[in-house]
Amino acid sequence: MYRFVDLTLGDPAYQILREQRQSPPSEREVNAFRAEHGFDEPFVVQYLLSDGSSESTDQTTDSRR
Repeated sequence: MYRFVDLTLGDPAYQILREQRQSPPSEREVNAFRAEHGFDEPFVVQYLLSDGSSESTDQTTDSRR
């Protein structure tokens, strides 16, 4: 499953940094965070490059073992 933060209203980079700092981040910090985490890419590119590690589950294991 892809990161749901991308489906929320607003800039996810700004929201994440604001929560971490409890204060508004500077434009420079937001731009650096976007570049570091791929938020500067179009949504389709972000989706295609995501490895699903944020919410991956192994569907191949049998839970009855």
